[in-house]
Amino acid sequence: MPSRPAPNDHVHGLSGPLVSEVLSDDPMQLFPKPTTLFPAETVQLTNEVLAAVSSNVRNANISDVFHFADPYTDSTLSKKNPRSCKVMPGDVSWPKNLLWNTLDTLLGKRLIKTVPLAAYGYLEWPEYDADKCANITSQWVVSNLHMDDPVSIMLPRYEGRTCMAPGYNYTNTCELGSYPTYVVNASTVAQIQLAVNFARNLNLRLVVKNTGHDFNGKSSGKGALSIWTHWFKDKAFYPQYKAANGYVGPAIKFGSGVQVGEAYEYAKSLGVSVVGGEAVTVGLGGGYTAGGGHSPLSSMYGMAADQVLAMEDICLTLCCVFVLADGRFIPASSTENSDIFWMLRGSGGSTIGVVTSLIVKALPRLPTTTVTFNFTINDAPNVDAFWKGIEAYFDNFEDFVNAGTYGYYYVGASAVEIGTHHAGSTDYYFRMHSFVAPNMTIAETKALLAPWYNVLDSLNITYTPWYYHADNLIRRRCRGQNRLPQSGAYMSKADLIEPNLQEAFYGANYPALYALKQKYDPTSLFFALTAVGAEDGEVRTTDPLPYSWNNNGRLCPVSL
Repeated sequence: MPSRPAPNDHVHGLSGPLVSEVLSDDPMQLFPKPTTLFPAETVQLTNEVLAAVSSNVRNANISDVFHFADPYTDSTLSKKNPRSCKVMPGDVSWPKNLLWNTLDTLLGKRLIKTVPLAAYGYLEWPEYDADKCANITSQWVVSNLHMDDPVSIMLPRYEGRTCMAPGYNYTNTCELGSYPTYVVNASTVAQIQLAVNFARNLNLRLVVKNTGHDFNGKSSGKGALSIWTHWFKDKAFYPQYKAANGYVGPAIKFGSGVQVGEAYEYAKSLGVSVVGGEAVTVGLGGGYTAGGGHSPLSSMYGMAADQVLAMEDICLTLCCVFVLADGRFIPASSTENSDIFWMLRGSGGSTIGVVTSLIVKALPRLPTTTVTFNFTINDAPNVDAFWKGIEAYFDNFEDFVNAGTYGYYYVGASAVEIGTHHAGSTDYYFRMHSFVAPNMTIAETKALLAPWYNVLDSLNITYTPWYYHADNLIRRRCRGQNRLPQSGAYMSKADLIEPNLQEAFYGANYPALYALKQKYDPTSLFFALTAVGAEDGEVRTTDPLPYSWNNNGRLCPVSL
């Protein structure tokens, strides 16, 4: 893997002298290499490594910032009051260049100083380049442009819309906004651990970006240090895997940076399938699975979180491997760190740590029929008929779900918010983006949808369904809530101003999740606007965007 991903030549490393005397020419040679993990996971930060760092640096004010959280240490850093606002650029406590350079050296030159993706289009930025600007602007609405960038996110409103491509920018200026100040382009567990310890010990805001395909604004934060896990791309197939929960069968281990499209292709090459999202750019091991992970196969096999047999996390988990807020790498499964394993499968991203890999069930390949169509208010004889056509979908919703299907639809308006006070508008549309029927033929799918189609026909609504059969699968708001009471909300695509979001996103599990958050992340190192523990922090900003969307300000405890 290159030290700087090829698509991201608009970002640059730190300038100025490096602290080459901190470690030997190859700092990673100090890291032990166990044999049961992906290569990226065998390079770990340990107490022995930290002792070697201290010995080489011979300056506790520098070496202590990389230490694990330890209530028994004599380090003054570990005794800092966690109930204070996060340190920001310009503050007296903001790390000096010497510390950033030391971090970059220990990372093996993987620290990136943020330059917004669109900065090439603004004369005030040294990176200005008209040709590159034209290329970026032409692809601005293409997901991969943002997925492959270390800082950009797919929905810039959560960043503050402070540096949009020319032509998309309502201010015609480019500022850093709530993009992170620095990014760790992580390719090993040790690099993640160093970033976690550095941010925690210096009271910096820490964010994590996998792909940035995020509808909750969890991948950005003003003044933050960001961990980019996009390049954890390893894969391994186990034809006969025995899990701690009793599962015996085929399984696949994916690095957390593997995207859904890559997972589908790998599974297809093995003659199996996996539960993943509809959008192929989503990172399988990021906020997608942590947030539950809905899938076209969910009605048959459950959510993506239900497929996880183990994880690696910092903390590190087996079946899921994970780095915790204290900087330690642990395994998690139904028998090892089981409380963390439970929390990681549905509590959402940016909660207690960073996942580096996960093991999921490999499932049989299924023939699948997909239906797409749409109709607008102009395809109906009147407004009431339009809404009755949508209501008929919900009337048959339970039958559709019981048949194992998946519907991904939109009810929208091109210019106005949907609501009864706009009932006379001609802007409304209903779009069935994809109605997926696993293990069903076209004829069977038509028969299932017939009761709904009959209502549309009786209402004289014009629609043209399009059917596609493949060998394998590669609101009206208050009205929906009234028809499906206590159905909750899918946190990864929910309304950020959802009333009582703890109940809507987490339900009866929230008290237990909150208790685990306090246990494993007592200083609230990990924070996101809708994450577990979000009620304990607030982003203080003067940005005109709605508060609930906003990361463009200083993160502080609500009690201060």
